[in-house]
Amino acid sequence: MLPCERCKRQAGRPGHLPPHEDLEAARANAAAQDGAPFVYRCRQCGFTMVLRSPSLEVPDYWALEDQASST
Repeated sequence: MLPCERCKRQAGRPGHLPPHEDLEAARANAAAQDGAPFVYRCRQCGFTMVLRSPSLEVPDYWALEDQASST
């Protein structure tokens, strides 16, 4: 399964930008997923996106689930 065009465009964007219209919160009160407290799932392609930051000093960014787990 491949990510849709909207998810591809969302990946790598700064975290202050809103999720695209097909992304919905995957878990309302998620503690964390590999350190990412904000987890979204795409209604169109089914991919999971997270807001990720490598450290507290670096702003967060949107990442596809498989990209997030490889960093």
